[in-house]
Amino acid sequence: MGQQWGWPLVDVFFDKHISGGGVAQICGLILVTLLILIYSIIYTVTFLTWGKRSSPGLWGWKGVCSKRRVTTTTKKCRVLLAIAHPDDEVMFFGPTILNLLRDGHSVYILCFSYGDSEGQGLTRKSELWKSCRVLGVPDENVTIIKHDHLKDGMTNRWPILPLSAHIRSFLNSYGIDTLITFDRSGVSGHLNHISVHNAAQDLVERNLLPNDCEVYSLKSVGFFRQYALNLFNIPLSYFFNQFVHVARGSDYKTIVKAMKSHSSQMLWYRHLHILFSMYLVVNIFQKISRPITLASHSK
Repeated sequence: MGQQWGWPLVDVFFDKHISGGGVAQICGLILVTLLILIYSIIYTVTFLTWGKRSSPGLWGWKGVCSKRRVTTTTKKCRVLLAIAHPDDEVMFFGPTILNLLRDGHSVYILCFSYGDSEGQGLTRKSELWKSCRVLGVPDENVTIIKHDHLKDGMTNRWPILPLSAHIRSFLNSYGIDTLITFDRSGVSGHLNHISVHNAAQDLVERNLLPNDCEVYSLKSVGFFRQYALNLFNIPLSYFFNQFVHVARGSDYKTIVKAMKSHSSQMLWYRHLHILFSMYLVVNIFQKISRPITLASHSK
C-alpha cells in the first residue's frame, strides 16, 4: 500500500499507479518541468526588458542585416518588405521592422493589394499608412499596388509575372539590397502570401536580382507553436536559428498600437492574435540561396 493522503480517490490513484518508486519518478518529472518553465521565463523576461538599457546592436546581431553590419560598419541595408495585404506588415513582420529601423537601416514596404475582398479597400489602404507611421516607416517608403490580376482573397492564387515584375522594378529603382517576404507556406497558408513568395523565388531561380541583393523568407510555424508556446518561443527561436528578430518590451506596445491602426480588421480573433501570436514577438527567417551557376562553381 502506498502513501495515504486522506482523500479516497487520491489514495486509490497513488496506490494503483505511483506507489513506491513511482512517486520519485513523478517528483522528478515535476522538477524538470519546473526547471524548464523557470528557464523560459528568465530568458523571455530578459529579452523583453534588457533591450531597454542595451545598445541596438545587441538586439540585431542575429538579424537579416547583421552580417553586413559586421563586415562593413558603414554599410546600412536598404530593405524591401514585400507583402500581400494591409496589416501583413505588423501582424507578421513587426519585430523585424522595428529592429531594422533602430539599427539605422532603410525599410520600404511594397503591398500588392488594397485588401478589398470585403469592399473596404480604400479604408484598409489608409490604415496601412497609419500603421507604418506608428512603426516608423516614412510615407514615401510605402507603395501599394492595385492590379486587376491581384485580387484579394483566400482562394486567389496570383500570377507570378506581374508580382515579380513589380518587385524587380522596385529593387532596381530604390537600390534595394535585402528583400524580405513570406515563405512557401505563407505563414497562415493564405494563397496571396504564397504567391508573393513564389514571385520572389522566381526572381532568385532565374537570377534576375541585383548582384548584391539577398532574399529572406519568414518561417512558418504550426498553429500550436504559434499560439500556445509563446513562453518558449523566444529562447528556442533565438538560439536555434541563424536569422532572428526579437521584439523588446517597448516594441510590443508599438506593435499592438500599429495593429490597432487597422481598426476595420479588429475582429475578435485579431485580439486573440495580439495576445498569443509569436509573430508579434519573434520573427525567424531563412535565407533563399541563389542557384550555383557553372561559372561560379568553377571558381
